[in-house]
Amino acid sequence: MAKGIRPFEVKDVFRHRALSALTVTPDGHLAAFVAAQPDLKGNKGRTEIWAWSRDGGTCQVTFGGEAGQPQFSPQGDRLAFVSNRDDGKSQLYVMGVRLSEGRKVTSFEHGVVKFAWSPDGRRIAVVAQPDRTPEEKERDEEKHDWWAADADERRRALWVINADGHGDPQRMSADGEHVSSAAWTPDGKRLVYTACPVASINSQWFESDLKIVDRRGKRRRTACPVRGQFVESPIYVSPDGQRVLLTAARGGRDPFFDVAKVISLSSGDSRLVHPRTDLRSVLPKWLPDGRVLFEAGLGTRNGLFVCEVGGTPRLLDTGAAVSAQAAIAGEAGLAFYVGSATHEPDEVYARPLDGSGEPAKLTNVNRTMAAVNLASSEVVTWKSEGADVEGVLYLPTKAGARRPCPLVLMPHGGPYGASMTGYSDAVVPNVFCAAGYACLQPNFRGSTGYGRPFLRRIVGDWGDGPFRDIMAGVDSLIRRGVVDGKRMAVFGSSYGGYVTAWIVGHTTRFACAIAVAAVTDNVSMWGTTDIPDFMLRSSGKATLSFADDYWREQSPLSHIRKARTPTLVITGEKDVRVPPSQSYEFYRALKAHGVETKLVLYPREPHGIGEPRHREHFLRTVLSYINDHVMGRQ
Repeated sequence: MAKGIRPFEVKDVFRHRALSALTVTPDGHLAAFVAAQPDLKGNKGRTEIWAWSRDGGTCQVTFGGEAGQPQFSPQGDRLAFVSNRDDGKSQLYVMGVRLSEGRKVTSFEHGVVKFAWSPDGRRIAVVAQPDRTPEEKERDEEKHDWWAADADERRRALWVINADGHGDPQRMSADGEHVSSAAWTPDGKRLVYTACPVASINSQWFESDLKIVDRRGKRRRTACPVRGQFVESPIYVSPDGQRVLLTAARGGRDPFFDVAKVISLSSGDSRLVHPRTDLRSVLPKWLPDGRVLFEAGLGTRNGLFVCEVGGTPRLLDTGAAVSAQAAIAGEAGLAFYVGSATHEPDEVYARPLDGSGEPAKLTNVNRTMAAVNLASSEVVTWKSEGADVEGVLYLPTKAGARRPCPLVLMPHGGPYGASMTGYSDAVVPNVFCAAGYACLQPNFRGSTGYGRPFLRRIVGDWGDGPFRDIMAGVDSLIRRGVVDGKRMAVFGSSYGGYVTAWIVGHTTRFACAIAVAAVTDNVSMWGTTDIPDFMLRSSGKATLSFADDYWREQSPLSHIRKARTPTLVITGEKDVRVPPSQSYEFYRALKAHGVETKLVLYPREPHGIGEPRHREHFLRTVLSYINDHVMGRQ
């Protein structure tokens, strides 16, 4: 370890600022972004807006309260953002380019969800729930507050406000529509938005439509259906006002393979931005010349691509393993983005869109992490049933660590996701590496970044196929002398928790397992999750039949009789994605079969343990459990 560099510790998890929501002025002179850093002492998440200027460097812009979603006006003379600083509700604020504290321009009872500037900068489209009527307030006060599922949830509406905050909001969307995202046409005469009939994520993913309305809230019509897990992401109208650019499911056999699409506002016909290139492309943006910039995974990396509609994408050399959150400075011909690597925390970079020159690092907001010994990663490859499978391997940073190393296996969630070589995926492995462990994050079948056929291989086979891919990777590291096969733990969350539970029922090779927010019973999961149609489509089934052996066979709970591995089960009490009942079922089944087990629940937590004190306890608890069971196998 170099002089002045200290070992990574759990509290370093909370010293990193995660950067997102990048926005830039058209001339590229000014950029703003969100820096999120957990406040362990105050036990809350802290998100503030920072700015970079060509002349003045980097500075923090907002202080106190949570702030996010910065957006410069099209003219680049004002910055709008949302913050809960006044009443605990996220309202919209606008400030000048001197970046002094902004002026509140909305006062929605339930706050603002998102917004979009009009082309002339005089108005702003806002997505927010309507305020309660006097009758609704009286009903709530008298506790007459029962409601019917898929009917009485409060939907989000689309509004237009004056950018100076004067006047009343004008409603644009119809009753019965739950709005996700919106954009203006370049002439400012129409709004394009996505909406679904039910205020639920399931309805957003599988029942959304693209709609058009004039600026008076009249002449509303539906252009076409829009499906996919990125319905909440921004949409953009083309410079000629004839097409909209968005991320949507490719369709047909690929409901989970999202791609950049262009949709005609007149006919509703859609066109793939890159029809001949097998990329899962997301978060596309128009360039001034009509080309498109989008993000896409390439194995364990995430890159930025430029493409003519219908053409072949060109990868921009960003100089980072993971490049994301891109923003375009059209007049300057620059792409700004957040870049990172496993040993290089988030920073803002810029590079010319034409591919000339070199990427320029603009910020140094995570400079304190330079004093910490961060683990580097290696991309490893192995064969599984004739196919190449990749994974990200981290080696111990603890002084004196020797091979073969004890292993923490960390399958990713999704399952339609991937482990990458960016800093966010390296944070938790650093905790284990500092304690003397190697970590493997395998990108098994179903992972993104490897094309549609590889992703499709998991549909209808959540258990055995990924299990074989993962164990082939573990065995390859054992054969190389990297990993000690007698000292291994498995630790996964969400779908990674499902894999962990599946492993518990199919092998005794691991000293312990930690299953976090794990799907364990497909039937009860389908009946209680907020994404039931996701479960159906992931099974390859059109409907669920309780007599269908698939649902039972693919449930980890069905294989509990073979379990012997000590297992720590963890869940958030407010998780609606994978409800706590899944963890209770698994815990009780393990206990009933005489398997050593423990269930830990975190109050107020949804799908993911987020409160800083909970997060610290969670990480220390997991590390302690692994130490107790793995390091004892010397």
